[in-house]
Amino acid sequence: MDSKNQFEDLGFSKVDYAREERTGFPEVIFGKGKTVDQVRQIVERLMNAHGKALVTLATEEMALAVQEDFPEAVYNPTSRLITLGEPSVRFAGKVLVLCAGTSDLPV
Repeated sequence: MDSKNQFEDLGFSKVDYAREERTGFPEVIFGKGKTVDQVRQIVERLMNAHGKALVTLATEEMALAVQEDFPEAVYNPTSRLITLGEPSVRFAGKVLVLCAGTSDLPV
């Protein structure tokens, strides 16, 4: 890991450990196009560093692999999200998500 920039180059991905500190938003893993093993490796590093991880556009296969290492991982097949851990900050208020039809459900 490059201690100056807080990145770790895995060869297939650069894990940004300091993104939340710099931007207010934690690193998120874009699952589409990654192998199951690649997602698993990135999740492991983020969980070790921060105790939380989010994978978007995840497959069920990715979720099952992550759950082998982290049984508390939650997979939502409709949104295709894998979530682990709790956010550092919770904001007051409510969020409303609307959809116009079944094609919008993943959103």
